[in-house]
Amino acid sequence: MIGPTQRRDPPPSPPPQGGRALTSCSLPPCGGGSGGGVAAAVILLLCLSACGFEPLYATRDGRSAAGDLAEIRINAIPDRVGQQLRNELLDRLTPRGPAPRQLYALDIKVSESRSELDLRRDTTSTFAKLDLTADFRLIEIATGKVVLSGQSKFASSYNLLRQTFANISAAEDARARGAREISDDLRLRLADFMATRKPG
Repeated sequence: MIGPTQRRDPPPSPPPQGGRALTSCSLPPCGGGSGGGVAAAVILLLCLSACGFEPLYATRDGRSAAGDLAEIRINAIPDRVGQQLRNELLDRLTPRGPAPRQLYALDIKVSESRSELDLRRDTTSTFAKLDLTADFRLIEIATGKVVLSGQSKFASSYNLLRQTFANISAAEDARARGAREISDDLRLRLADFMATRKPG
């Protein structure tokens, strides 16, 4: 009699090409069984809860996560990539508009560095690397106190072609990806802070 086949977990997937790898959350096994779609959905929600997942519009003590984030005023961010980042944050933190009373102000400073690598024989480069760093501070408006600060980083590489316009377009695409990924990271960190703060 042949024994049961031993299950092996697949190797971890490599980070996506062209951008930074995102941290994933380890979930317990959630599949299997014949309990139907409803049971599977319940099990999936339990697994996500164990991972710390919270829906954007979940309520806590009569407050919603989206409503809490809308209490954050996003100050202007200099430069083109800063404007892109601010627009992405507005979509994520205040999708329904700002709260009537904003309790916090978010200050962000974005720095960019670009390097060209892998030189050809004619000394021209074959690809470029773009790094974005966003230093942020969350300030309580009433007191001027910095209640949260940190840094979010993004790195991406793209091919350099002989056409100048194509290279400019590739750099702009990399900046746009960076603005999206940094805004996703900041939204999670701000939501975590707002969830653990003492209600006022």
